[in-house]
Amino acid sequence: MTHYIVGLDLTDDSSYALSWAYKNLFNDSDLVTVVTVLPGWTAEADIDPVSPSKYTPEMIQDEALATERARNIVLEMEKTHTEKHVEAYFRVIHADRDPKEALCNVAVNLKGHTLVIGHGLNKNSGFGQWVLDHSRIPVVVVRPTHLEI
Repeated sequence: MTHYIVGLDLTDDSSYALSWAYKNLFNDSDLVTVVTVLPGWTAEADIDPVSPSKYTPEMIQDEALATERARNIVLEMEKTHTEKHVEAYFRVIHADRDPKEALCNVAVNLKGHTLVIGHGLNKNSGFGQWVLDHSRIPVVVVRPTHLEI
């Protein structure tokens, strides 16, 4: 059993990465933790999450949206790929630090074997390249199949 950590923001590229990984990378009985990093105020959010009683209404809404998106993708994959079953968990991290660093740290803290990210994850910030350069676990970068011309 392999434990995959999938970074999921609210872009189509990261949604595609989760779908692609389900179809092509995950095997029956693998463990998958889908992680979304959202803004927050705790410096150690990836280790010691913010107490839900301290969430702002915006944090609650963003967390619900991120979790619903991840669950819907996994449910759709389960319907179309009935030959395999992965154990999926969903985790939203509220961090005031750089989301790249928070994602890499949570992947290690959750004892992930492989981190999966979408090619377009925060394109303008160099997110993917930073994760490739700094992750302490192997990284799979999923590129969309369409060409941008």
